[in-house]
Amino acid sequence: MMMPNFRFSGPSSAAVDQTRQAAMTWYLSLVFLALISCGVGFALETVTGNIGHIKNGREHNTGAAILPTIPVIPAMYLLAPLGLNHLHHNSGYMAVPVYGVASIAIRVVQYR
Repeated sequence: MMMPNFRFSGPSSAAVDQTRQAAMTWYLSLVFLALISCGVGFALETVTGNIGHIKNGREHNTGAAILPTIPVIPAMYLLAPLGLNHLHHNSGYMAVPVYGVASIAIRVVQYR
């Protein structure tokens, strides 16, 4: 008895692996972008605090609180593209990096 020849019509294993690798690369770059955004925010927060101290006649020795920012900002940078990708295919991969670069640029230009 001859067995029917069924062919799997889904994506090949190589294509799935390539898609996963591309997604992982995007998510790792988003974590890196989020950490850069946090670093810029910390530096600008310290500068703003020092300016306030100097204006009030105190010594310039302010710092920045890193604890709530480090876990929250990268998590938002990773969750936002997931949500946007569910709304429209791959839109989150473009919207979140554009937002990240624009927000960093706006904050840096604001303090120049």
